Amino acid sequence: MRSFLVFILSVIIFPLIAQNPLLDSLYTELSKHTTEDTVRLKIIFNICYREYTSHPERNKKLAEEALRISENLNSIDGKKGVALANRYISLYYWTTGDYAQASKYAYRMLEICESISYPKGLGQAYQLLGLINEEEKDFEKAKDFYNKAVEIYLKSNSMRDVGYGYNSLGSLYMNKSDYKQATEYFMKSLEVRLKINDQDGLSQSYSNLAVVYTNQKEYHRALDNFEKALVVQTKLNNQFRLSVTFANMGKLYTFVDDYSKAEYYLFKSESIAKKLNQKKVLQDVYGKLSELEKKKNRYAEALRYTEQATIYKDSLYTEEKAKQIAEIETRYETEKKDQKIILLERDKKIQLLWRNIAVASLGLLTILSVSFYFLQRYRNSKNREILNLKIDFLTTQHNELSLKYKYAITGGSIETSIESMDERLLKKVIEVVENNIAEPSFSVEKMAYELGMSRTNMHRKIKAITGFPPSELIRSIRLRKAAFLLANKVDSISQISLLVGFEDHSYFSKAFKKQFGVSPSEYAQSKPEEIGDLN
Repeated sequence: MRSFLVFILSVIIFPLIAQNPLLDSLYTELSKHTTEDTVRLKIIFNICYREYTSHPERNKKLAEEALRISENLNSIDGKKGVALANRYISLYYWTTGDYAQASKYAYRMLEICESISYPKGLGQAYQLLGLINEEEKDFEKAKDFYNKAVEIYLKSNSMRDVGYGYNSLGSLYMNKSDYKQATEYFMKSLEVRLKINDQDGLSQSYSNLAVVYTNQKEYHRALDNFEKALVVQTKLNNQFRLSVTFANMGKLYTFVDDYSKAEYYLFKSESIAKKLNQKKVLQDVYGKLSELEKKKNRYAEALRYTEQATIYKDSLYTEEKAKQIAEIETRYETEKKDQKIILLERDKKIQLLWRNIAVASLGLLTILSVSFYFLQRYRNSKNREILNLKIDFLTTQHNELSLKYKYAITGGSIETSIESMDERLLKKVIEVVENNIAEPSFSVEKMAYELGMSRTNMHRKIKAITGFPPSELIRSIRLRKAAFLLANKVDSISQISLLVGFEDHSYFSKAFKKQFGVSPSEYAQSKPEEIGDLN
């Protein structure tokens, strides 16, 4: 009953296959967006992804356009575009059975993805090389490429691609007749695809599981999965997958001796494969038709189909093509090694250059440091000489000025016209002290107040001009006035000490003797030369 439903489904639905609405909208967008930019590239790659197996010739033209656009884009998107364009051109040659050309474009894609560190592209390149090596019957190499692809997909969490990776490994083990291992990978692929609702991937998984069940003679399970695959493939209008599914259904019906249905599905597969120029599918179909004719005891027809299958097989697998594939792979590996050698040599040259620069820089720095050291020593020496000259000059000048002021304070003449600011300040100081000379309480603070200066500033200024601190200057002016009064016999010594602000007669005598070398009485009796008033 189930086989009848599948047969009716394929008979009714197949003629009603319509163009995929999503593809229709993509082609509409492509016709509207004529500018050759990244937007047009994305539209092209969306189309290529959805129909590279359905319309290989049309897909190849789109991929070649994408390659031209990408090569003109000087950006990382341009390089990714070149890689993807090479992928779809390679897939064209894979679907049409030209594995040498498929290898050439697959390795180009791999080189580009390696150069720009593009993980998703690397995974797809490995996947593609796995497909090609599987067709070339190199099981170990194909398995290695598939495992590399799955590892990259898992790291980048690209689950759609993970599903395809598991499916490829399942297909590889199925071709080795390891149905247990094949089923495990197909089920892992199916689980991933159900989670992300990858319809195209699901149709592939159902179809592959159906083939495994057919080979294990579980025909009911096989038909169940073929039915599921047909529904999705018809909906998506995936002609390539339909041709493969029909061929495998033909094999199933051959096994169960339903020859009319077997012939029906095999001829349907042949019709689609011829339109798509799918040589591998045609080889498979003619091989299955030969088996069908043998079961029907029609050996002449079986031989004819065998000859046709051989013709397609020879066009797919020749020594020359195998040699071309090997040469492409060898050239890739050689170029990769050469590139590594070039990079290593370049790194060595760069390291040597940096080492030489470092040595030269160190030498130059040493020379500059030594030169700077000696230059600084020379400058310091000269600066010291200049500074010493300035100090000598200023010291001499200061000493001369101090001596002049000291002379004026201690008895010299200062009647000469004083012009400088320092001299005017000194005149003011003497005037202030003279005006307050009889007041014992007249202090440095009061003098600063009278001069309108801060105590600190006044102390610094007077010390610089006279060489005396302000307190000593006040005492010197008092004692000089006392000497003048004693010389002129104005009053008694005790009265004169009071007149010049000394309340303590003993202290006055000590201070006077310290300044003039004699006591006040001795000074008065010695008839010294006239000192002159301060005013």
